[in-house]
Amino acid sequence: MVLNSILLPYQLNMPHLKYIFLLITITPLLAFSQVSEKAARHNSKIKEHSLRIKYGESRTHREHVKNSEEIGKHLDSAVIEHERLKKNVPKKYRDDVERNTAMVERQHLEARRHHNALKNELNKEKHNEMAVRHHANRIHASVEKAEKEEGIIKAKTER
Repeated sequence: MVLNSILLPYQLNMPHLKYIFLLITITPLLAFSQVSEKAARHNSKIKEHSLRIKYGESRTHREHVKNSEEIGKHLDSAVIEHERLKKNVPKKYRDDVERNTAMVERQHLEARRHHNALKNELNKEKHNEMAVRHHANRIHASVEKAEKEEGIIKAKTER
């Protein structure tokens, strides 16, 4: 009788423990999906601004510089979001996505390299329009490849 009175409160709290355990296991996955959504938004903005330069919507030097600044800002944010995504990958999947994570980092580095070349070209007194478009195109291509790899990471971790 005394034993039942001691165990009864713990038995009543057991369903709450299930919810707490569920919350603990789901929270990293929710954080992972939020990070991937933010990364996707930044990637989308990078591609949008690079396409403006590539397809000639951005015609003046001033417009090119504005789009280049936006590319740089969103590229920095995309790299930060990828780092968060990498940190939030559940431990049991880290080996499976290691190659994909390295590829995303390589593509971000490639995009950063072309962005720096784009900025250098725009800093010249008379910039070469073909070089500007080339670098914008390469930024776009690198970000698309990074997006593809991030999609693979997301698919592998949702198993």
